[in-house]
Amino acid sequence: MLVNSDYMTNKTDTEAIVCRSATGKDVRLTQADFESEEEFRKWKDWSDADYKESERRDRAYSDRRLSLSAAYFMSDRELNECLSGELKATKQQTRDDLVTHIRSLLTDTQFSRLWRRFACGRELADIAGEDGVSVAAVYNSIKRAAKRIRATKY
Repeated sequence: MLVNSDYMTNKTDTEAIVCRSATGKDVRLTQADFESEEEFRKWKDWSDADYKESERRDRAYSDRRLSLSAAYFMSDRELNECLSGELKATKQQTRDDLVTHIRSLLTDTQFSRLWRRFACGRELADIAGEDGVSVAAVYNSIKRAAKRIRATKY
């Protein structure tokens, strides 16, 4: 499922200011929600510019990351070598064993969300947008993954 960026969603809807919500349903503020067309246009122009600046700023970060689809098809060893700096473990073998162990405990979805949240430092809302689900679904998925990890002995 392809999810448009906040900027694209807002910019293509010329009749409303479109805001993402945590539930996944977009909130649309139309001219009827404002006292005048001038006030609506002022805030519409501002929101377009703000979303564009946010997307421009975030893109520099996003373009330097390893895509999760590429990481998914890598072996555990290749993935660990590529992302080893983010794991902060003291020994490569310990790091490899730990990631392999965690990966074996979780579903692909849980591992992917846990990795993006803690290894890549992504926000829950960003992960939810990428996966096309609610923030609560991402939170609960990560919570269940952490519970499963805590319940095992390593």
